[in-house]
Amino acid sequence: RLLGKYSASIKDIEETLQLAETDPALQPLYAEALRLKGLNLYRLGESRNAIEELEHSLSLYTELNEVGSIPVLLVETAMVHAAIGNTESAKTSYQEALKIWGEEKNLYLQAGTLNNLALLYHQLGEYELASETYEEGLAYARTSQNQRAEALILTGLGDLYSEVEEFEAAQQAYEQAEVIASRLPGFFILFLLIDNRRI
Repeated sequence: RLLGKYSASIKDIEETLQLAETDPALQPLYAEALRLKGLNLYRLGESRNAIEELEHSLSLYTELNEVGSIPVLLVETAMVHAAIGNTESAKTSYQEALKIWGEEKNLYLQAGTLNNLALLYHQLGEYELASETYEEGLAYARTSQNQRAEALILTGLGDLYSEVEEFEAAQQAYEQAEVIASRLPGFFILFLLIDNRRI
């Protein structure tokens, strides 16, 4: 059912793209439609096609100087790059987004992006960088009261500590994450995942 939903969404998006492509006044709409098409293709498992649409959207948003949309596109593009193994491109996109949000002093959005980047480092076996990035993200999450990011980062730290056999630190991280996640609306799935990880 979900695949059908995404396919139907793409058909609707294609109509918007046809209407907006040549109209200068509708270029922001065209850029957003490209972004949504890319995300739907990603959900359908067509990651390489998704990258093309997302990067096209990013280039348009950059031309339009839509500052608020650019780092969002960078993070989404990074996630798709990471999914298909383009790790250097993923790192670069995450870091560019962090630079923009850093200049804006937006700790809330930096926290979530640092979590994504730390997870990528962890998957690549770059444990020291992963730990440093998680810790930076955790500080930002707590300062900005981004509890969702805080719970995710603590879970990531728990996974990292478990992998390097620091089981006591892992247990503490999971327990902290569980307390936070249990308070968050709509976060029941994360709560269950954390509970299953407890040592």
